[in-house]
Amino acid sequence: WMRKDTLAGFTGRLVKIEGRYAQVERDGTGDTIYVPFDDDSNVQVSRLGRGRRVRFTLSFNMLGPIARNVTTESA
Repeated sequence: WMRKDTLAGFTGRLVKIEGRYAQVERDGTGDTIYVPFDDDSNVQVSRLGRGRRVRFTLSFNMLGPIARNVTTESA
């Protein structure tokens, strides 16, 4: 789902949801990516549910990879 002149997109499945963060298991590699629920993350928190398929971009902070721009995949 990558378009020219945009950030690389990834897909995965939500495996954990807490009050201030979630974790998504990335397709292909199976690694777990941290999803912060902060003002900069652009996460649609109200549409998330455990096991839900999502699309996201990958960013990095000092602790490692984080998912940004998380949206649910269309059925």
